[in-house]
Amino acid sequence: RLRIGLVMNGTSGAAPTPEVKAATESAAKLAQSLGHSVEPTAWPMDAAFIQDFLLLWAAGAVELADRVAKMTGKPAEESLEPFSLGLVNLARSAPADALPKAMARLQADADAYGPWFDKNRFDVVMSPVLNAPPPPLGFVGPSAPYDTLVERLIAYVGYTPYHNVAGAPAMSVPLHWTEAGLPVGTMFAARPGQEGLLFQLAYQLEAARPWAQKVPPIHA
Repeated sequence: RLRIGLVMNGTSGAAPTPEVKAATESAAKLAQSLGHSVEPTAWPMDAAFIQDFLLLWAAGAVELADRVAKMTGKPAEESLEPFSLGLVNLARSAPADALPKAMARLQADADAYGPWFDKNRFDVVMSPVLNAPPPPLGFVGPSAPYDTLVERLIAYVGYTPYHNVAGAPAMSVPLHWTEAGLPVGTMFAARPGQEGLLFQLAYQLEAARPWAQKVPPIHA
């Protein structure tokens, strides 16, 4: 029997869509029916986290642009998509001390991960994987303007970055399906090194709410 923390909003504070919220609540009820306790909680960092993560991401885009330019002998603008170039511009236009400060705050956020579990005596933390069901093609595609795409991505994928920063294991479990037959995942995360615990929980959840038979009409 596990003690599970339930986080509903993303790291930016954005709430999920009603269907994803209902799917996550349903997953929480399923966990409770299996004997686990579920307690609402909140991320152990503030809303600045996602902007710091975005700047770190942008720094990676600069490294990519430099490598591409070196390999091709041409400006990166001729090879990279607008979103990548927008990240490059974000990093290069930031103050010189912006990235070191962001990195220091991200390290502090990573350091808070384990104590967050300890303070609340959590074995696992659950949340949505994404804040909405699968969107139409192109919604987060390269044809969208950079500013629009950044806003959409911060909301849409705002649950997963913290585990990247903390180096913590997490899994997406498809416990809900839309009327169109598309999966909506629930994320379960644990302390670093606790992959085995997550696998045990995954097997239990799949036995209680199987998904192997969920095959779309068109599939590979």
